[in-house]
Amino acid sequence: MTKKVQKAIISVLLLIAGITALKILMVGFDIDEQYAFALSYRLLKGDLPLKDMWEPHQTSAFLLALIMLPYYKLVGSTGIVLFSRIISMLIHGGLMFYLWSYLKKKVSPVTALATTAIVSFSLPKIMFLAEFSNILMWSLLLSILSLLKYCELEDESKLADEGKARAKGYLLLFFAGLGFAFGVMA
Repeated sequence: MTKKVQKAIISVLLLIAGITALKILMVGFDIDEQYAFALSYRLLKGDLPLKDMWEPHQTSAFLLALIMLPYYKLVGSTGIVLFSRIISMLIHGGLMFYLWSYLKKKVSPVTALATTAIVSFSLPKIMFLAEFSNILMWSLLLSILSLLKYCELEDESKLADEGKARAKGYLLLFFAGLGFAFGVMA
């Protein structure tokens, strides 16, 4: 495949991904989105888990409540849904960039981008929101990629500065643990 064809395919994939992301961002309230917002909003208003809230997904409400908190304190509740979707989409996009940056070293650019696009839009509920199913997907992806990169780091550490490799290894293990912790809370 020539470079020109690769660039054309990548451009088309990025255009489709952008249009799809915009549609998901603007047209919402898919399946459990209201439920996730209600749980997080109740946390913001002072309801306490296991005291005032007995929903089965109450622990997954913390991340969305943290996302909503600064906006709620500064602006109030008007527009908080769109704000939460945008921040959640940025989190999702950051993880997809992490996946793409890992894959591009292993396969061709088109394959890396196509795989990332497929994973990116294989959302459990076709919404960009920090709710339990997306948190589980994000945390699993963060943990797996961080552990894969950590395993590859052992080979690199023999060739590179051992101190830098050790620090990078600790950071990767931290992210793997963070992903695992959020997965458990989801």
